[in-house]
Amino acid sequence: MLQAFLKNDSGATAIEYGLIAALVSVAAIAALTSLGDSVQAVFAEVNDGMEIASGTPPAGAPGDVVVLEPVLQPVLDGDPIAIQ
Repeated sequence: MLQAFLKNDSGATAIEYGLIAALVSVAAIAALTSLGDSVQAVFAEVNDGMEIASGTPPAGAPGDVVVLEPVLQPVLDGDPIAIQ
């Protein structure tokens, strides 16, 4: 029984898979860390654009930011439309 236990090498396969998984995770962490700043910049730009579109100046914007409100004016100045 002890000899069968010593000859069993199925644990070596599990260790190899564990090492491969560890290397893949290290590579994924390195890639995401290097891309993190650029992805964060893209999300910040989108956030600023949405805040400006909603009428709220983005955080850290200078105090003289002018937000243009839509002006609703009658298109026809009260004249009826003639449909022909």
